[in-house]
Amino acid sequence: MSTVSWEETKRKARERREAAGLPVRSAKEKQAAMDRLNRRGTRSQARRGPA
Repeated sequence: MSTVSWEETKRKARERREAAGLPVRSAKEKQAAMDRLNRRGTRSQARRGPA
């Protein structure tokens, strides 16, 4: 049984998306989206106040 690395899995998924004509985001685009989500989550936690 072989072990497939996480990087190999991500590469294959990206290739399948490209072959299907689906949009593929760059690392910068992914990071920007994560940053937006993190800011949104931080703002909503600040409004709720301490737990």
